[in-house]
Amino acid sequence: MELSKNKRIMLGVFGVCALIFAFIFGKYADLTDFDFFADAKETAVKKNVSAEEANKIFSDDLIVGADPKTAKVKIFEFASFTCPHCAQFQQETGKKLKEKFKDSKHVSFIYRDFPLDGAALLGAQLANCDPAKRAGFTDLLYAKQAEWTAAKTPQALTDFLISYAKAGGLPKEKALACLTSEEIKTKILEKQQHADKVFTITGTPSIFVNGVSVTPQSEPVNKAVREALQAAGVKE
Repeated sequence: MELSKNKRIMLGVFGVCALIFAFIFGKYADLTDFDFFADAKETAVKKNVSAEEANKIFSDDLIVGADPKTAKVKIFEFASFTCPHCAQFQQETGKKLKEKFKDSKHVSFIYRDFPLDGAALLGAQLANCDPAKRAGFTDLLYAKQAEWTAAKTPQALTDFLISYAKAGGLPKEKALACLTSEEIKTKILEKQQHADKVFTITGTPSIFVNGVSVTPQSEPVNKAVREALQAAGVKE
């Protein structure tokens, strides 16, 4: 006999909870003590990495400003949804920088997920569920970080993520599918592996301006952008 829609949803929730439990307390448990913040001066483009590889753009990158293919200045941000400093940067400095450069013809701001634990990875999977809603969900997850990262159980974590999905106009069934999607998870982790290959990232958020590591604060980033624009012979 075919299960009712509600029963199928309940089974799906239980399945997601089991996977979340494995994520948080299994494979990614060793990341829970990761230093969530490190001075960006400690990071740098690794040796023997080509400019093409360092400036590689993925089709699902979250981009604000100029087309990175033609931009004179590329700002790369690597951040984790469970990192408090990332949330602060996203809501303050990052927000101002993106507002400043959103109409730029020369500066491109590229955000990439760099999950430091299983909960951050699940948050990234939800954010990447629908490309049209990604920016909104990214902002929402950082804004609500203190709430959902305080979840004591996999069930509570699932409930928070599903509630955000529904509030953002994402059907519950689709959200559950994304939280268990191997395809979405693999894409996120492959981009993280690429970042590890190209950069030495010791903490998040990590900011790079044209391959040069910059302290994730407003003035250092703006200064680096001005210098890069001057070096390229263009004015904003």
